[in-house]
Amino acid sequence: MSVRQPSYRLHKARNGAVVTIAGHDHYLGAFNSPESWEKYHRLVAEWLANRAKKPISSPKAGDANLTINHLILAYWKHAESYYVKNGDATSEQHAIRSALSFVRRLYGSTPAADFSPSGLKAVRQAMIEHKITRKARVRNPLTKQVSEEVRILHHGLCRRVINKHVGRIKRMFAWAVEPLA
Repeated sequence: MSVRQPSYRLHKARNGAVVTIAGHDHYLGAFNSPESWEKYHRLVAEWLANRAKKPISSPKAGDANLTINHLILAYWKHAESYYVKNGDATSEQHAIRSALSFVRRLYGSTPAADFSPSGLKAVRQAMIEHKITRKARVRNPLTKQVSEEVRILHHGLCRRVINKHVGRIKRMFAWAVEPLA
């Protein structure tokens, strides 16, 4: 199957060269300059090389032996390769890890097929009740000994973070059931 190569073209507003790869515009510099053509060929070569790699497939949704832990692991491998910008991990990877830690803690060994909307509500409630803590070094004024204690800063994640985490969890399940192309 032949792949259509992204085209080098003029971006009139910037009066420069641009190429669109995987839905993202990459500005290359002055139109028709040797530097812009070099950057274009490098980006297309990297894109073609990455397309040649075997994509990470989602696990079979109907697999009765598939646990939440297995699903999280497969989705994490996908997230590590998908949420990357300029070769570096994006902040979304950290956010996904945080969101999925709640699911793993409550439902890790549960079969993925048994996870239901009520399970998602339980995960959301765990996020609401989650204690945000920090370790603090405390000096006893009498003995002058230093010890560490855990202090609770506040209870629960904020609504915006919880809503985004729930969306990330839903996205994992949507990814798991999407058909392979």
